[in-house]
Amino acid sequence: MKIHWYSVSLGPSFLRAFLGGCVVGSVSLNVFRPQGSAMDYNAQCDLPGVTVGLGRFSTIGEAKNAVESAVASWVEIAGLQEKPDEHSASNG
Repeated sequence: MKIHWYSVSLGPSFLRAFLGGCVVGSVSLNVFRPQGSAMDYNAQCDLPGVTVGLGRFSTIGEAKNAVESAVASWVEIAGLQEKPDEHSASNG
């Protein structure tokens, strides 16, 4: 499973996470943070059954990790993970 991050027209402070061609989450600058707060980034997951707001984080990397972790959990629970090819395993 590979999540690709793309900056959208809102600028580099707003990234969308794609799994294949589907938007699965986003990370954005927290413009409503209190002055002096270290929680600069919001993480959001757009998959059904997952809490939309994943929290606020001090770095963009932490926020992206939260989205990627939520997506990975969702994919596993939904049973959508890629499985090894059984034929190639038995031929090896």
